[in-house]
Amino acid sequence: VGSNFDILVTINNLESILNAFKSANSGVKIILTKIIPMTWGGKDVTPLNQAIQGRFLGRPGVTIVDMQQVFGANFSQYLYSDGLHPNAIGSNLMADTYYDVVNSILP
Repeated sequence: VGSNFDILVTINNLESILNAFKSANSGVKIILTKIIPMTWGGKDVTPLNQAIQGRFLGRPGVTIVDMQQVFGANFSQYLYSDGLHPNAIGSNLMADTYYDVVNSILP
């Protein structure tokens, strides 16, 4: 989510990537993650996360992981002081979440 960030371009790029995966293997299982919240630069990831949800929710073979919700309202406790990157606790929270998601979609 940089300074030259465009939500529609990002969503269309994600669409192209997902279509390429599906073209290569129609049975592929895709885990698409909503962006973690951040305090860096006053950026609000909510509009992008809403766009991800709107475009990809219910798509066959696509599981959306809502890291914004996982981190919750007190998300700053999971970030380094840069306000952007997850600290050790945040990284462990993400790892535990992905572990549960992967186990729920794989046989």
